[in-house]
Amino acid sequence: MGILQASAANLVLVTCLLLFLLTHFSPAQSDFDKVGTAGAQFLKLGVGARANGMGGAYIGMANSAGAAFWNPAGLAKIEKRDVDFSHLSWIADIRHDALSYAHHWGGVGVFALSFVQLGAPDMEVTTTQQQEGTGEMFTYRDLAIGLSYARNLTDAFAVGITVKYIDEQIYTYHARGIAFDIGTQYRTGFYSLSISFAISNFGQDLRFGGAYQNTEVVAGTNTMLSQEREFASFPLPLRFSGGLTYDLLNLKSLKSRIALDGLHFNDYSERIHLGSENWIRDILALRAGYKFNYQEEGLTLGLGLQTRIDNFYLRVDYAYSDLGVFDRVDTFSVNFSF
Repeated sequence: MGILQASAANLVLVTCLLLFLLTHFSPAQSDFDKVGTAGAQFLKLGVGARANGMGGAYIGMANSAGAAFWNPAGLAKIEKRDVDFSHLSWIADIRHDALSYAHHWGGVGVFALSFVQLGAPDMEVTTTQQQEGTGEMFTYRDLAIGLSYARNLTDAFAVGITVKYIDEQIYTYHARGIAFDIGTQYRTGFYSLSISFAISNFGQDLRFGGAYQNTEVVAGTNTMLSQEREFASFPLPLRFSGGLTYDLLNLKSLKSRIALDGLHFNDYSERIHLGSENWIRDILALRAGYKFNYQEEGLTLGLGLQTRIDNFYLRVDYAYSDLGVFDRVDTFSVNFSF
C-alpha cells in the first residue's frame, strides 16, 4: 500500500469513527423519545430483492449498481456497466421503486446515478369543517436522486460516497434538501472475513415550504381562532452501519456466505440484521435473513436466478418479508451487467 493510499484509507476510517461517535454518544434520549423525530422515512426502506431477502444484512455484500442505496463503496467492485431496478409493494398500497446505473471508468473509478421514489394513491383533503372530505384529492410522494463515486484505494480497501437530492411532497408543499452517504469495504486477509462501514443520510434538516392554517377553539368559549404558521424543521433519518461478511463455502457447485450488520439510528434504538446467501452452480440463489429489535419485521426469504449470454449477465430476484400484523411485503428486482 502506497503512502498516499494508506493516508486516504486512514482518513476515511477516522472520519467514519468520528461521525459514529458524534451520533452514537449524543445527549441521552429514551428510545420512545426518538421515535417519529426524523422525516424522509422512505430512505430507510430496503432497495432490491437480493438485499431484502437477506434481512437487510447488505452493507458488506453490496457489489452492483444498487450498492448506491446501501454502501457506495460496493460500487468499486463493478468492472464494466451495471443496472439495477427494484420494485417493492409496501403496506397500504404504497409503491417503492428504484433504479440505478453504474459505469466503471478505468483507473478513475466507478460513477453511478440512482433514483428512488415512494408514492401512495391520491387521498382526499379533509378540514376541521369538512372532516369527511372536501372532494379535492392530494398527492403524497417522496423521491431521491443520487450521484455516487467509488474506487479501490488498494486491492483490499474500497471507499465510496453519494450526494443525493431529496424531495418530499404532501399536497402542494415540498421539503427539499441535500444529503450524503459514505462507505467503506475492507477485506481483512483473515480467511474470507470482510469489514464494512456506512453512514447514510447525513445532511441538513428539512422543512416544508409555505405556511398552514392552524385552527383552535379558544378556551372557555365557542370561538374558533385561525392562525397562519410555518412548518417546523425535521432531521433526516441518520444511520450508522457496521457489518461483517464471511464465506462459509466457496466451491464450484456451491457458494455460501453469511452477513451480520449492526445499525445505529438517530430516531430509534440499535438494530441487528442477519442474513445468508447460497448459490447453487452460480445459477440459483437461496437467501434468508432476520431483523432483530423490530416491532413487526423479522423473517425474510429470497430467491435469485442468474444467467449469462456471452458478456451479458442477467439476474432476477424475489424477496418475501414478514411484517407481522400487516400484509407481507414482496420485492422484485432485475440486474443487468454488461
